Order: sequence, then structure tokens, then C-alpha cells
Amino acid sequence: MPSILAHGQTGEAWNWSGDWGIEDKEAAMLSAGKNHMPCQRFLVTEGLHDLVHNIVQWRHRKTPWLAGRISAPLQYMPAADFQKLLEARRHFREAQVALQLRDYRPETAGVRRKLLQDPAAFFSSVPQKELENIGKGVKLLHEAIQRQRKAEFEHYAERVDYAARRRQLLSLEQLQEQATSVADMARKCKA
Repeated sequence: MPSILAHGQTGEAWNWSGDWGIEDKEAAMLSAGKNHMPCQRFLVTEGLHDLVHNIVQWRHRKTPWLAGRISAPLQYMPAADFQKLLEARRHFREAQVALQLRDYRPETAGVRRKLLQDPAAFFSSVPQKELENIGKGVKLLHEAIQRQRKAEFEHYAERVDYAARRRQLLSLEQLQEQATSVADMARKCKA
């Protein structure tokens, strides 16, 4: 059975001897067709926490930007659009709390049985209900971004200058990118 002898050479057996960095291991795994990353459930929980807190903070916390301006990134967002974000936040928060409570206090006998049979698999999985909540939040976030793109040519755009509108759209896209990343990792961790 051949093994990996040098960076970039692949084989059926994995021999990690040598002083390769993590990037080299990942490159070797990708070149060998082993591009499946394992479930990292802690990234799901951390990502949900960041989403839940950033949505509210970016509406109210003022930060310096562009030539000495100080304002919150989502300060000028219309109330109806921000309600969509708050609804998305509610879905993310429900998933976050459910995952935390599941780890601390499994409720049903079936869930407790899974914990007793294989603790590692239990703690690294995301149940279907939480996947659905995360998916609903991502969908609502996408809808809010689409509304902001369409609002570029509405009356609201006259009251807010281009730089603030662009910053707001970039902030929303950052939230969407983070939510999509969390959803992708949660799908890898599906129970």
C-alpha cells in the first residue's frame, strides 16, 4: 500500500511523519480526494452566538468609520426591514438555546439513550429541528438583503447617503455570509 511520501503525493495509507504544517495536511488531503471536513459543532454554537448578538449590536452600537463618521452599521435601516432581521435573530436564538439545553439536559429518553450509547456522536450532532430554525433564519436574512437592494431606488434612499447605505448592505452581507457558514456546518453535523 503506497503512502504519502512527500507533499502532494497521495496514496491509500496516511503517513503524517515529518514536520508538515496544518495547511500542508489539508492540501495533501484535498489532493488525495479527502475534502470532507469533520463536523465541528462548536463552530455552530459560536456562530449562532455571534449572529444573535451582532444583529442587535449593529443596530445600536456606534463605531467609527469613513473619515471620522461615527454611527451604527444598521442605524438607518428601515423599521420593517429590521423586523425581518429580528425575526431571523429569534430563529437563531431558538436554535442556540436548544443546542445548549440539549447538551446540559437531554429531555427525552431517546435522546438520553443516544448520549449513553455514543457521547462523542451526541455532542457533535445538530438535530433536525435546530437545522430548520437555522435555515429559516438564513432565509429571512436573505429576504432582508434583497429588500435593501431593491430599496436603493426608493424614497428611503433619498434620506440616507450612499456611503451609509453601502455600509449597511455590506454589514448585512457579512451577517448572511456568517449565517450561511453556520448553516453549512450545522448540515455537516446533522444528527
